[in-house]
Amino acid sequence: ADLKVVCVFYDTFVTVLYNGPRGTTPAVGPTIAAGDQAYVFNRAGISNVVVDAFTLQRQNLAGVRLSASSADTVRNVTATQAGANGILLEAGTSVVTVSGSTVSGSASVGIRLAATTGSTIASNTSRDNLFHGISLQGSSNNVVSGNTSSGNSHPTQRLATGIYVSGVSPGVPVARNTTLTNQHAGIDIYHGARPPPP
Repeated sequence: ADLKVVCVFYDTFVTVLYNGPRGTTPAVGPTIAAGDQAYVFNRAGISNVVVDAFTLQRQNLAGVRLSASSADTVRNVTATQAGANGILLEAGTSVVTVSGSTVSGSASVGIRLAATTGSTIASNTSRDNLFHGISLQGSSNNVVSGNTSSGNSHPTQRLATGIYVSGVSPGVPVARNTTLTNQHAGIDIYHGARPPPP
């Protein structure tokens, strides 16, 4: 499938893909600032796309956003200091795998699923974000397994959790994850988030 990438710049010196300001090429070097684009990878209604082995820094909203998409893979992505989420799956996205990725320093949730079904979040690291490390909201029948979520802390209230599953996210096994030094709780599963059937 065609993956549209807008206003990005690959810095060969530090091997990082940057979100460039209004399509211009910033100077080469490790101090490149991100631009004014909301996302680096932003796709809606796509299937069978793989986003693999990218380093993304300082996007205004999210490094990777999939909306109403299916059967996609996000793996080995490093997303740091996103304006909202490092990785965002939303709006009817289904059967997506996010694995082997590292998200840190996001201004909100590191890895966020909203209205997403049948997807797998496995073997990722989400740390030092300003809200939950991994969050599922209105997202049913997903798997959260083998992740590490640590050091997540909200700046003004005791809210940030390593892994958060909302009450309207039924059928979500949360297994073999590691949570450390999160502000509110390691794993927070709200009433109504029923386990999957046997």
